[in-house]
Amino acid sequence: MRVELTLPPGSPFDHLRPGAAGRTTTFFATGPTSGLDVGLNVPIDYCQANPDVMTTCFLHGDPLHAGSLAADGDTVVSVDYDRTVMSPNHLAIGSEVGAVWGAAYQRSSQSLFLAAVLKRHAGFGPLGIGGLYRIDFSSGSPVVSDFIDLTALGIGVGTDPRDVPGEDPPGNGATGNEPARQPHL
Repeated sequence: MRVELTLPPGSPFDHLRPGAAGRTTTFFATGPTSGLDVGLNVPIDYCQANPDVMTTCFLHGDPLHAGSLAADGDTVVSVDYDRTVMSPNHLAIGSEVGAVWGAAYQRSSQSLFLAAVLKRHAGFGPLGIGGLYRIDFSSGSPVVSDFIDLTALGIGVGTDPRDVPGEDPPGNGATGNEPARQPHL
């Protein structure tokens, strides 16, 4: 008996495609049988052969102090996965986003979202401890913007125990230890 898997056009699953390692969609079986497995995937869930790899950088000091190294230095950069070009792409500077850690890319809007993080010696961006920032790539060049201030929405994200980013004795033991201070995306 020949068993062939087909997905009807217009069905909620018509975006699925057989994967390279997903075997076949046609089976031959004798009599009653089970265990005919097929692997399907959504092609747009996967990236190109040489994707950009993004990382965050941390700068000592207050990035909101104009002219400081922390204000003008890179806080978000990317490089090609295959690293044929060694110089990074500059995506955001300290005065735009401050210290950020949690990151998520939304393919549909071509946007990278970043969450503020409490880090010893590194200051927050314009939205403070509750800041979520967006880097929009839809125009071809990165455009950085304030996205949401979770604190302004009444969401408890903790407090900053430091007087200034470079001098933070209370922050030494708190960084990363309190759930409210960990980035959430």
